[in-house]
Amino acid sequence: MIDALPIPTDPGTAAAAGPIFALMALATVGVLIWQAVRYFRENREEEGPHEPPERDEP
Repeated sequence: MIDALPIPTDPGTAAAAGPIFALMALATVGVLIWQAVRYFRENREEEGPHEPPERDEP
């Protein structure tokens, strides 16, 4: 525990802070993954298949 800047709270609030911050972190990661999946699904159709370009050589 860092005693440099103590914040006066009751023990119940202090004990609940860790799990609440963990839930907030998990929610943030979940939203970031959800947004990344949405972005890549929406932009997948625009590019088409990734095949090498056709050559005009005989």
